[in-house]
Amino acid sequence: MTRPKRLVGGLALAAMLLSGAAACGDGEAEGTGAPAAANKATGEPIRIGFINQEQAASGSFPDLRTGASAAAEYLNNQQGGVDGRPVEFVNCTVDGSPEASQRCANQMVEAKVPLVISGLDFSGPSATAIIRAAGIPYVPILPIQGTDLTGDGVFAFLGGSPGQFAGVAGYVTDEIKAGKVTILANDTPPGVAAAESLQKVLTAKKVSDVQIVKESPTATDFTASVTAANDGSPDAIVVMFVSPSCSLIMQSAQSLGIRTQMIYPSSCLDPANLEAAGAAADGALITTEQLSPQTDPDDPDVSTLVTAMKDYADVAEDEITSSHTNGFGVAMTVFGVLGRAGKDVTAASVLKALKASKDQDGFLDDSYTCDGTALTGVPTVCNGSVRIVRIEGGKPVPASDWTTS
Repeated sequence: MTRPKRLVGGLALAAMLLSGAAACGDGEAEGTGAPAAANKATGEPIRIGFINQEQAASGSFPDLRTGASAAAEYLNNQQGGVDGRPVEFVNCTVDGSPEASQRCANQMVEAKVPLVISGLDFSGPSATAIIRAAGIPYVPILPIQGTDLTGDGVFAFLGGSPGQFAGVAGYVTDEIKAGKVTILANDTPPGVAAAESLQKVLTAKKVSDVQIVKESPTATDFTASVTAANDGSPDAIVVMFVSPSCSLIMQSAQSLGIRTQMIYPSSCLDPANLEAAGAAADGALITTEQLSPQTDPDDPDVSTLVTAMKDYADVAEDEITSSHTNGFGVAMTVFGVLGRAGKDVTAASVLKALKASKDQDGFLDDSYTCDGTALTGVPTVCNGSVRIVRIEGGKPVPASDWTTS
């Protein structure tokens, strides 16, 4: 799939957001060195929820919040907010436990927020049940499990695991012509569930032999697991670990002399990961769901991302991670939805605006439609587009067109 709207999408969204915007947790600016306000929002704040897993042994994802907060600051200070109103995040941090997720969900209900964004939460289903029972729309930035994928009132602007699975499965079968694939999985409940889901997708695509090799999420030496993944000479190895584990896996594969094609998730494209991996990254395939400084430096949306991350989060261009990009892009897209939710922004009006979204321009992404048809079998996903890039000389080059299959 090509992206004919990309040249105008960012401009169209920016124009719409001259009457629509966002902000940061507790109304306090994150980052330093913010420029003088060009069109500062001064009205009554719109408070929306933001739940994110941080400082947890099973995984910590603060960059998602940092990216979203930078988007909020940019819009509140430069784009005039939503109809002149700044948007503030009601932040709540979880640790991967159901109890923490339920606590944050109850906090959002008590705050009467009209929408909740979730960065990443390994116990997200525990929160979703409470939030949706209160009639509040729920937007997971990275949909990976359970109600992220099928829940009523849930809307995902990235395809997450299912979207990347579809892209990987299509590439593995159409380009690599693989008959045997190994999945190197993160040995956590969500990680194993995701691997089993990909296994089913690959099997449905007529890959005859799909094996799963599990490794601890805290592993620092992947020699044994990469060796096991390559056992039996598969045609491809699909890695389901994120940065910073990616570089360790790439280095293990290089030291073992493995020539099997290896495919990695989008966070493995982070500059720090590619720098750490060095020459070991060359030849790796990486799935991507959004435009980024690494792949599309001249795109207007990417320019906005780079400027806002520097001005409002003190993050330089070569430090922007995929999680920063995920948080920034999804937040900007959500703020566009708020701009269509009417003067009185309520959970009901936001839900109506989400359900009515058809061929709307996404930020750092393709257009989206939230009628349950964007990604086959995953009704919560509003845009499931992915593409695959190959690392050559430490730089990404396109290896496929944008696709949803």
